[in-house]
Amino acid sequence: TFEKAKQLVANNHAKPTDFWVFAGYAGWGPGQLAAELERKSWYMCATDSQTLLKELAKQSQYADPRDAGIDTWELLMQMIGKESKVQSSRINPKTGHESFDDL
Repeated sequence: TFEKAKQLVANNHAKPTDFWVFAGYAGWGPGQLAAELERKSWYMCATDSQTLLKELAKQSQYADPRDAGIDTWELLMQMIGKESKVQSSRINPKTGHESFDDL
C-alpha cells in the first residue's frame, strides 16, 4: 500500500525512487476484447512482471519515464518477432504522420 511504502521510506528501508506508480484505465464493452483478439489486435506472449519492470527501469535511466513504455513495447514486439508491426503502427494512414493513438 501507499502507507506501507511511506513507512519503508521513513524508516530508511527504501528510497522513493524504489517505487513505481502506474495509473490508467482500460475497459472493453461486451465482446470487444474477444473481437480484438480475433482480428489479431493483441499479441500474447509468456513473461513475468519483473521482466517488464526491469526493462522500464533500465530505459527510464536514459529516457523520459513517460516515454520509456513505448521503447519497452517496441523491444517486446521485436522479441516476439513482430518488429514490422512497430513501424506500421507509428504511421497514421489518414495523416501520414507518426501516431501512437492505436497502441
